[in-house]
Amino acid sequence: MVSKDKNIELVQTALARALPGCSFERVKAEAGERCPPFIAVWPPSRFAVEIESVSASRTADVLGRFAVAVLESRSPKAHDGNLPFVVVVLPRLGAKMARVVEGFVSRHASKLSWALIDRVGASHVRIVRPALDPLTVVHRPRDQSPNKRQKTSRATPFSDLNRWMLKLLLLRDAPDRHWSGFRGKVQNPTQLSRIAEVSVETAHQFVRTFTARDFLRVESGDLKLVRKRELLETWLAEERQGSSVVNYARTIDGGPFEVEGILRSGRGAAVGGFEACRRHGMLHTAAGGLMVLVEGSSSELIRAWDLDYCGEHEAQLSLVEPRHKASVFRAVGNAGGVPVVDILQAALDVAPTTGRGVEQAELIVEEILSWGMA
Repeated sequence: MVSKDKNIELVQTALARALPGCSFERVKAEAGERCPPFIAVWPPSRFAVEIESVSASRTADVLGRFAVAVLESRSPKAHDGNLPFVVVVLPRLGAKMARVVEGFVSRHASKLSWALIDRVGASHVRIVRPALDPLTVVHRPRDQSPNKRQKTSRATPFSDLNRWMLKLLLLRDAPDRHWSGFRGKVQNPTQLSRIAEVSVETAHQFVRTFTARDFLRVESGDLKLVRKRELLETWLAEERQGSSVVNYARTIDGGPFEVEGILRSGRGAAVGGFEACRRHGMLHTAAGGLMVLVEGSSSELIRAWDLDYCGEHEAQLSLVEPRHKASVFRAVGNAGGVPVVDILQAALDVAPTTGRGVEQAELIVEEILSWGMA
């Protein structure tokens, strides 16, 4: 068991690295009083830092600590006027854990500052301050850099640009109502690089990756995807394992959210999820809440659109910052003057939800397979 003082030292080292100029004030507790171990002062803000720790890097354990901390942070007396800041110390921090926690905090306490810090020096720090843009600082020691890890771990074939090129090859045979982008043959990786506007090496690597998995072949001078059902099911299964940053919002005055007028303003956002399915004419079930995918910062759009943060059950819309932005926004179409994600992206949006979302995604898969590509 790591001592409390050791955890405090570890956390202060990580925060000093992430927030230049940050200083710390120890807090002396009165008898029987519960208080944070120290205050982090990063002008113009002061944060009451609560430290939790777990003995194993298990998602359930980490989220459990955050759930308790989120409840405690909502007490107006908990931090004596300082901003709440929750830190969980764990043995090992990975990118997937950071994404899961980011999604959890965004849903349940979007105004909370938080950090994940591991015992080998990696950290993920998220700072939220009133009237200022949120700040995320990620640090990995040299031996944890992505390039080092790639030698010992299998990279996913569904990277951002790979998703974009898959969409080009899958959607080129789609009906006009679903796709207004590229149509035609793709003879080789070099031509694919020009169509997709990616580097030649990226296109060649894409072809090698999916050829090796027997999802891509050259037939009659055309790069064609094969075994598409298995490909799409694998892709959807991976989507269910990931997470994106989600902020829930509603109008300040409680009035309706006019999605058409706002999205026509061209602020790098598009309708996604069940509403995108409806606009593609493929809604299979009662629609869920309105989802808007955001290319930049959702907090900026919340201010620009005169919205307010709220809990999931009070929300008029969810603002999602997708992990794979190039593949989303390069493929955005238009429905009645409103930006809407492509039909495949709509399936990916709803796939992580249980029940209705799974059924909706499966319906879209069947539609794609019916385009004569099976």
